Amino acid sequence: MFLRQLLVQAGVVPPRDDDLERIPPWLDTLLADEPEHRARPIRPFAHWFVLRRARRLAARRRHPSEVGRELRKQIRVAPEFLTWLDAQGLDLSTASQTDLERWLSCGNTRSYDVRYLVAWARSRQLISNLWVPSRARPQPEHLLDEQRRWQLLERCFDDTSIALDTRAAAALILLFGLSITRVRHLTTDNLQQEDDDTYLKISARPLLLPPKLGRMLTDLAGGEHQRSRYKQRPDLQKWLFPGLVPAKPLSADGLQCELRELDCSPAQPGTLPSSLLPLTYLQPP
Repeated sequence: MFLRQLLVQAGVVPPRDDDLERIPPWLDTLLADEPEHRARPIRPFAHWFVLRRARRLAARRRHPSEVGRELRKQIRVAPEFLTWLDAQGLDLSTASQTDLERWLSCGNTRSYDVRYLVAWARSRQLISNLWVPSRARPQPEHLLDEQRRWQLLERCFDDTSIALDTRAAAALILLFGLSITRVRHLTTDNLQQEDDDTYLKISARPLLLPPKLGRMLTDLAGGEHQRSRYKQRPDLQKWLFPGLVPAKPLSADGLQCELRELDCSPAQPGTLPSSLLPLTYLQPP
């Protein structure tokens, strides 16, 4: 992927969604050792249900999403379930709801991803009326109170021992409750300068940035603090948070790892409540 992105950067090949394009060769490897009677239903399930749905969503999505890991989970559980059915002397057409629930009770939370195979098989009338029950969502384990949030913001603005892009990303999340996906896909076009004020254009109404954060993002836009060693072509969008891979923004996993240094990663449920949205940051407590 790195070599291809260098070619994209050089204008030799067009951009593509590598997260989706790498699934078919991975699927061939996954099914290489599977007997034909198990591989036969998995191929159309993966190509015409999982991948087709992912491509349809990608076409409507405003920002690319790193979904490869999730797609692999949805597909990988299919041969596991079919292998278990083989061991029980069953197949998709003869499995009952009781059999399905036995499979779920013997596995872990990942086993519930079999819902995608079941939905596809039901739509193709390959199984009887089987349903995967809903799984309870985990409750938040860590809530960020108002005092701690302001302490983290002060550190984002003043602790220069931490990389500038890490501090800027954390400040955007703490102030506006932006998702990691939204932050990592910000470009220089999202910044707007009017007199001495800096605005962030992420909706119909630009957001006025505190002066310190405005300067941080302006410095990032200037490219002086970027970690990538490869300069972007002028005709490509210029990421505020470029990754090490040419012509790509910082990965979601990479940004999450950096945010953990400041203890404000939104990977933890409940860390960033919706109450962050009002612009009360202009009047610190």
